[in-house]
Amino acid sequence: MAEENAGNAGKKGFPLIMVIVVIVVAVAAAGGISYLVASKLLKSQAKPGGETAGKEEHADPGVFYPLGDAKEGFIVNIGGPASNKMLKINIVLELDPEFPLKGKDPKQLGPAEFKMRDAALSVLRQLKLDDLDPAKEDKLKATLRDKINEALGTNAVWRVYITGQILQ
Repeated sequence: MAEENAGNAGKKGFPLIMVIVVIVVAVAAAGGISYLVASKLLKSQAKPGGETAGKEEHADPGVFYPLGDAKEGFIVNIGGPASNKMLKINIVLELDPEFPLKGKDPKQLGPAEFKMRDAALSVLRQLKLDDLDPAKEDKLKATLRDKINEALGTNAVWRVYITGQILQ
């Protein structure tokens, strides 16, 4: 009798192990399929409202160009003449590598550089104190990019980076 119970216990253990293995494999397969489906859906969706929304994405980095004085960046009066507020801001532009920056003499600034600086200064001079809210930084970057591209007559500026900012 003891031998029969031992034999039955071995037969019952085998199907239990099979059921556990089948469940583990099924759960792993379901997880893998879910991951693949989710990753394809995320790749196919466009970024809503980001800095590059409506713009072409560039996988390769462009040419990085610091705008303004190398050490000081731009120093502008903001908020109108009555505010007595000064903004020191450092801006770096990521430009299309095919865009020609320099004129005939590489030591002199090209016309494109003057246009970029002028467009950036005109945007910065129009800023109010509220416009410097960190939540509005993406809007400021997009405005700078759009105004500089408009001044150049091309989409040479891919991205705008603000690398330093002091308000006094």
